[in-house]
Amino acid sequence: MQRILSLGLTLVVLTGILYACSIGGGTTSTPENLALLSGETTGLELKVQAQGGTYNAVGQPISYQYSVTNLSNTALTGPVTVSDDKAAVTCSPVNTVNNLDDKLDPGETVPCTSSHLITQDDLNAGLVTSHATASIGGVTSNTVTTTVQMTPLKVLELTSTVSPTTYSQAGQALTFSYIIKNKSTTTLGPDQFTINDDHMGAFNCGAPNITLAPEASISCSGIYTTTEADRSVNQLVFNPVASGGGATNLQAVQVTVTNTSVVTAPGNYTRGETIKHPVEPGEWMLQIARCYGADLNAVIAANPQVKDPAKIWPVDVLTVPNIGSNGNIYGPPCIKYHVATASDTWSSIASEYDADLDVLLDANLGVTLRSGVEVRVPVHSANGIQPPVTNETIRLTLTNGQASLSGTVPVARVKIRHVFTAVQGQQLSVTVTAPAGGLEMAVLPVSGTALKGQDATLNYIGTIPSSGDYYIDVVNVTAADKQYTLQVVLTTPQVEKTSMV
Repeated sequence: MQRILSLGLTLVVLTGILYACSIGGGTTSTPENLALLSGETTGLELKVQAQGGTYNAVGQPISYQYSVTNLSNTALTGPVTVSDDKAAVTCSPVNTVNNLDDKLDPGETVPCTSSHLITQDDLNAGLVTSHATASIGGVTSNTVTTTVQMTPLKVLELTSTVSPTTYSQAGQALTFSYIIKNKSTTTLGPDQFTINDDHMGAFNCGAPNITLAPEASISCSGIYTTTEADRSVNQLVFNPVASGGGATNLQAVQVTVTNTSVVTAPGNYTRGETIKHPVEPGEWMLQIARCYGADLNAVIAANPQVKDPAKIWPVDVLTVPNIGSNGNIYGPPCIKYHVATASDTWSSIASEYDADLDVLLDANLGVTLRSGVEVRVPVHSANGIQPPVTNETIRLTLTNGQASLSGTVPVARVKIRHVFTAVQGQQLSVTVTAPAGGLEMAVLPVSGTALKGQDATLNYIGTIPSSGDYYIDVVNVTAADKQYTLQVVLTTPQVEKTSMV
């Protein structure tokens, strides 16, 4: 009886010990990034760990690590395989762990790995959930469910266009159009969205406190006005960046506008350098400045030895500073001589040599265009520094055939044009008085051969060849304002009358 009681007590103690072991066994902690386990552990235990990080882009990989452990008292014959519904899993051979035999002995663990590339569906769902099960020798492990959260992506898509896509001068307006689209997986705002451009600075796009749902967009525009400095480069490259709602555009955006006025001159010229130009027969200072894209006033100032900018000689050597600062650098020859043919017109010659028609006509005052005549052509003057501009046009009113006025011609190559009407056969007398000098004068019909070409002679007397309007041009060839007085006398010769007796 006493032995029976002792045996019963022993069984109760053993039962208590076994129960204590059973409730204290297994893994109950869940460190960060460890998979959440579901199902009961069998003789084969599977654990899964996903690599931590920020996941918010299609194609971004999530790495997984697996461990398969034999918890039974029986050796299991390999290989170990893991089935995961999100990725293909690779496991190490069982003969690479512990005692290196072909069996997974009790207590031995085999490591496995896999990788899942994030899809758009994953981003839309906001998480990636996988289910994995291990097996070896006909024994299947517990099923492990792993959840990896997607981080909401905040990103904008910016598109930009410009009109026009080219420019050729300063002061030209370039209009940019922008579209900002929310490419995030979450709503952005309310916020003020902006454009920050490296040429135009920052400015608002859309109204303040806008909320953009995924794939929603707003649009805006900006205007850039070209500068003198922009004329010296081949193109302008704009780099706008959009921002708002805590997001920005990830892809860089560039918009290029081409300078169509830039011409590469023959020879080794560097924009901004100062060169020496030997004057060739027939050249004049303004055309030389055009030839190198230089500023005429700077050329005049750099050559104080030239007393009259309208009169330079082949023995002169001019200093031309800062070439390319006021136009294209073409380089010499600055003028060419063209022998006219029967089919030539002034316009066709100007077109052939890229010459400005008015400059061509001014360079050939008194020349009647006909076959065999040699014409002096200011090449590239159509795109270079423009000819003297008409600052003012004054219609003269002749009282008893006379008119007199005083005025001022602004600086450097600006002319005042005086218009009057005359009748064929009338006698014309023109006198310009310039107390400080520096002026030139020309007398010419609206169309046809000039009565007097532009030069420093400030008086003219002659007969009107045909009825119509005529011009008297007073031109300033210096770098200072010039005052003048103009006197015009137009008389009609008396015709003697005869009588019969």
